[in-house]
Amino acid sequence: MGMTKCVLSLVILSCYVHVIISFCMFELPKDHNPKNCTYKDSVVALGDSLEDFERCIKIGCSANGAMHICGIGINAGVFQPPPGCRVIKGDKCAPKLVDANDNSIECHPKVDE
Repeated sequence: MGMTKCVLSLVILSCYVHVIISFCMFELPKDHNPKNCTYKDSVVALGDSLEDFERCIKIGCSANGAMHICGIGINAGVFQPPPGCRVIKGDKCAPKLVDANDNSIECHPKVDE
């Protein structure tokens, strides 16, 4: 039941969020024979990736040491919520629509018929 509710919430949210601009950055290897990739305090093995739910990013390290850092969830891009709502960080970085004046109230914008 929990997974169904999560998927349904994301589908509903995607209907109301008007604009999403994705966020990723890339970095070439720092030396000729890298042993891993390091981003801030996170170390990722060559050919592996790591999801950091504190910072809402995914760090990928290619076999040659090139690194890509992409936002996940709330940091996946710029969200443009409907009037009267705003987007905050939910569980595991999931975007959550709340009332613009009260984070404790879920936002249910009116849909034009």
